[in-house]
Amino acid sequence: MKNRPMRYVLTDELYKLIKQQILSYQLKSGDRINIDQLSRKWEVSNIPIREALSRLASEGFVETVPFKGTFVSHISRKELHSIFEIRRVLESYAVEKATPVIPQWELLAVQEHLQQLSSPTVISASGFRNWIESINNSVHGVVLKYCDNDVLAAAVNEHIARIQRYLNYIAIFTQADFSEAEWMEHHDILTALQSRDTTRAVQAMATHLKNACERTIVFFT
Repeated sequence: MKNRPMRYVLTDELYKLIKQQILSYQLKSGDRINIDQLSRKWEVSNIPIREALSRLASEGFVETVPFKGTFVSHISRKELHSIFEIRRVLESYAVEKATPVIPQWELLAVQEHLQQLSSPTVISASGFRNWIESINNSVHGVVLKYCDNDVLAAAVNEHIARIQRYLNYIAIFTQADFSEAEWMEHHDILTALQSRDTTRAVQAMATHLKNACERTIVFFT
């Protein structure tokens, strides 16, 4: 949006910065976020920091405890399962809407991108994070782009971001690599999209999200 007041631009930047620190585990689960300290560090007032934290709270990344402060939200098996459960419902509907209308040239572009990702060299936590983000943006991204529902797409993207926090934990602290299974499942989704088989595409998406949940949840208590 053009000509936005400077405060709102600053709030956006602080939101992205704090969120990235949470996703990268510079800020860990349960860490208290000291607003005054951040204000001094970044040389800004408390107001845009509080606004950024309010936005992060609405997305489930932080929580405010009355009379105690704002803390990074804890991760848990229950939350992870709930997020995947919601994603299966939302993305199945998105696939149903998008399958008949995604242009062929878009599907060809996704196919080419998947081929480039077919032999990943995942040698670091950052390498895994970048790879999984790339494959998600490609396949899930094209579905959300053509589901013709901006609210639905925004909701799915919000849940994808929350799951990314769990994937980052696995990559950083366990060095687990799901790239082969992830690639095959995304390829199955793409194949169904290319054949315009809505039923098969919906099933492929649901199967992928079910498997992804099972692969991920075993690392959390």
